[in-house]
Amino acid sequence: MSTTEGARAEPRFLVDKAVFWPASAALLALVAFAGLRPKLSEHLFQVLQDAIVLYASWYYVLVVAIILVSVAFFSLSRFGDIKLGPDHAEPTYTYLSWIAMLFAAGIIAASLGFGVLQINSGLSYLFGIAITPGVQVLLILLTLGLAGVSVVMGLDAGIKRLSELNLSLAMLLLVTVLLAGPTVIVLQATIENFGAYIGALVTKTFNLYAYDPTDWLGGWTIFYWGWWLSWARSGGWAEL
Repeated sequence: MSTTEGARAEPRFLVDKAVFWPASAALLALVAFAGLRPKLSEHLFQVLQDAIVLYASWYYVLVVAIILVSVAFFSLSRFGDIKLGPDHAEPTYTYLSWIAMLFAAGIIAASLGFGVLQINSGLSYLFGIAITPGVQVLLILLTLGLAGVSVVMGLDAGIKRLSELNLSLAMLLLVTVLLAGPTVIVLQATIENFGAYIGALVTKTFNLYAYDPTDWLGGWTIFYWGWWLSWARSGGWAEL
């Protein structure tokens, strides 16, 4: 193997001890606390969530608005052409591959809890498998095992291929639903809802229901803003 080929070879799987062990310890401590004291942990987490909604909802909404404006600005302005690397650098992967990896490693990873509930519900509907904590724990272990194998296999052999397969299956499902369902109604609703979204983008982005308080803000907007920000963070971590 030449020096160039050796330099291009994919590095061995390494663990950043300064990041991995503290994060793992904190995660295990939270899981142990929730498992040993479920009622107390549920109460404390609910109090924490309510406090965030009450005192920091404006911050979440402002941060998301700033991110949205910043992304639009950098995408449409001349700064969008700046390379994050040497001038002669070329992308390692295609846009489709990057989108697939960010989508799968960011969202299929950060949404494990809800994803397991959905998988369990689907298995129950199709095969009559009971919806129980035991089944969900097994699904979590299986999912973590598959994710771990893909990480150990490396970016090209594991994460990239699995992400592209995931995106392909998602597109296949989308096309199947479109063709097998009420196609015309789906297309009409898609266009109409997209227009409604664009029309209400500014007002909905900054709406905090300050003059008309509602549980919708905490149960949907703030909850999902935090969730999606964690998607973005985990997707960026997967990219690194």
